[in-house]
Amino acid sequence: MGTEKDSKFYDAAYHRAKYLTHYTLTRWYERFQLTANRIGLDERVLEIGCGTGQLANLLFDEQKRTYKGYDFSERAIEVCNGLDLDPMSFEVGNAYNHELYKDYDVFLCCETLEHLQDKEVLKLVEKGKKIVLSLPDFAADNHLFHIQSKEDLISRYAKEIKFSYIEKVDAWYVAEGVKI
Repeated sequence: MGTEKDSKFYDAAYHRAKYLTHYTLTRWYERFQLTANRIGLDERVLEIGCGTGQLANLLFDEQKRTYKGYDFSERAIEVCNGLDLDPMSFEVGNAYNHELYKDYDVFLCCETLEHLQDKEVLKLVEKGKKIVLSLPDFAADNHLFHIQSKEDLISRYAKEIKFSYIEKVDAWYVAEGVKI
């Protein structure tokens, strides 16, 4: 398994074209659509690890605009703020900061939890709140873990999330559940 990387690692990564491409042209488009379909129009969304805002851009285009995105990469937030997705907002923030987790209905963790101490992050979400996440089925140098099966996903989060939806798309699992 890999190791947790600092913000400088991601600042450098977010200069790559794949993170600057419109969401419809990425290899992640189908996964982004499945994720967006899990969110209602009136739900207040907090995305932890929003990256360069590709998923946020899709949510905006689908009229899901009560949104706040955090990433600890200054470069990612710089790209997000250049997208002109008003009234959405993006800020530099640390996923381990409990102050970020207030007043939201849905917590998005897409391509995020595998990079962090995932259980520490999930502790910060209030019981009864919806969580939508996506996780890879492959190892990488910046992944602390990966999911090997649907059963592995359920087992890993059995004490944190009651799942109502899990689907595999290419090399990722997209899942929705409620914090328990």
